[in-house]
Amino acid sequence: MERKASLKKESFLQTFEVIRTLVNRRTFELFLSFAFFLTFAILPARPLSLPPFQAPPVSARLFPESHTVQPGKELTLIFVLSIEPGWYIYGPVADSSGFPTEVEWKLPNGFSVSALEWPVFTDPTHSTYSGQVLLLARIAVPGDLEEGEHATIGASVSWLACSDQCIPGEAALEAGIQASGAKPQPDPEAAALISQVREASDSRALGPTGLGLISAILLALAGGLLLNLMPCVLPVLSLKVLSIKNRAEDDKSSTALHGALFAAGVLVSLWILVGLLLAFRAGGSALGWGFQLQDPVFVALMACLFFVIALNFFGVFEIGPSLARLGSSRGRSSKAGFFLSGAFAVLVATPCAAPFMGVAIGFALGATAATAFAVFTALAIGFAAPVFALSVLRKRRSNPKSPARSLGRASALLRAGLGFPMAASAAWLAGVLAKLSGSSAVIGLLWAFIALGLGAFIWRSWGAPDRDRRARLAAGALAIILVASGAAIAAANAGASRSLEAKSGSSALSEAETGWIAWTPETEAELRSAGRIVFVDFTASWCLTCAANEALSLNDGRVRARLAELDAAALKADWTARDELIAARLASFGRAGVPLYVLYVPGRAPRVLPEALTPAIVLEALRDADRR
Repeated sequence: MERKASLKKESFLQTFEVIRTLVNRRTFELFLSFAFFLTFAILPARPLSLPPFQAPPVSARLFPESHTVQPGKELTLIFVLSIEPGWYIYGPVADSSGFPTEVEWKLPNGFSVSALEWPVFTDPTHSTYSGQVLLLARIAVPGDLEEGEHATIGASVSWLACSDQCIPGEAALEAGIQASGAKPQPDPEAAALISQVREASDSRALGPTGLGLISAILLALAGGLLLNLMPCVLPVLSLKVLSIKNRAEDDKSSTALHGALFAAGVLVSLWILVGLLLAFRAGGSALGWGFQLQDPVFVALMACLFFVIALNFFGVFEIGPSLARLGSSRGRSSKAGFFLSGAFAVLVATPCAAPFMGVAIGFALGATAATAFAVFTALAIGFAAPVFALSVLRKRRSNPKSPARSLGRASALLRAGLGFPMAASAAWLAGVLAKLSGSSAVIGLLWAFIALGLGAFIWRSWGAPDRDRRARLAAGALAIILVASGAAIAAANAGASRSLEAKSGSSALSEAETGWIAWTPETEAELRSAGRIVFVDFTASWCLTCAANEALSLNDGRVRARLAELDAAALKADWTARDELIAARLASFGRAGVPLYVLYVPGRAPRVLPEALTPAIVLEALRDADRR
């Protein structure tokens, strides 16, 4: 019995264990089923907020200047770091909150690399960059590289990209090149990027962004005052001062009015000039100060005008109250003469650029129309101020004891003497015409001078008031025909197609003959990439300030010797004729005219020299450039 009871108990326990095991397994399965139910039935109605995939905020590329390279030469590489909006990276130096952008090179044997050229900081207070960052590096290629041999230049770039958070990033880049004995052909994309780096660096370092309206007005006022001392303006103003002085002896009450009329002529003509400049620039033409002298027809007609004025000053003919007499007669026509003489003074002033003018005019033409007119008004006030002040002083202070006869002789002598600068100006403009349209245009201009001289002689001989009326009419008609014919001859020859001689220009002269290399953006970029000091002279044949600087400073023996010692490249950018590339480069420096002198030193921001040079100024800049 006991054995049966024991067996029943053991059987019950085994059955209980089986049932408990089944129950536990069932419970577990029910739990899993419930969990799956929650996962696939309830949670899809309320999706999880998982962060989406985010592309890196910085991408990097590496371009060689050319895929071929000559052994022993240098190769420019350009890094392009494209940064997403709202993000920034640090430059070669970072503050305590980040770390700098660095490059580790993997160069083949014999290759070496210079330090990276970084652009000006977009945020100088934090030394950070945003947008697109372009970096240049120069690679020295060994001379024993065999032609046809391939080489791979590797670079590992690391950075810290920051926005609301900071994310480190890196990229392994490679650039393949091949040795070749032929001159390398630049890669178009790389060449465009390198040019963009140069222009961005120049404009950020030297652009007029920091110049305000008040500063520009003050600079224009000072430039206008100094413009009176320029060689192209001084003869005309000297005659105007003499005319006001003579007028004071005859009519003291009118001298202030005449000075005001002269100032009005200056102001109105400058307003017309700035209006034309803004209109042409709005139409896409890259024009600047003195733009009219880039037109050969205008240059030819100006030469004729200067020649006629010279004849008038020499006493070859007299033609009543005209512009040539610069307001020396009486009456209503005299007032018109004073107004026109102000306009004429502006006309002859455009070949000149006084100190402070370049920055002010560049700022004005890059701003709004209202700002441009304000700056040019200040320039007009400064330019007209000396003559107006003298006219007021002559009204208040006259010297009635001055002998009129002696004053008349002095005035006649001075007037005749001023004829020579006018004749020299006509000859100078003939030289400008030769560069614009060739020697055939100058020959036509000389024939025009003969016709003008003959017309002046006929008027002087038979057009005097004491002559018969019919003789005066005939002389006047013949003189007008000759003068008009002369002007037509000059304009027709000047407007003809440029000859081969004119097209070749100064570029036909070799560097050994002149010491200057013709400027192009490609030539400048190549010389700068080679690590040479580069001096660029932006000039024009019609710019008298440029001619004076070249004769007295740039061609000075000490300056030329110092350039040779430094192995510096001297480039001449001739803007005598219109050139969109030169105009664009002038604009990148905040200028709208010449002269402009720029000194490039490897590893430094470009240095702009003053408009008025001396040998000491140039030598000091070259001494500073040698401290590399």
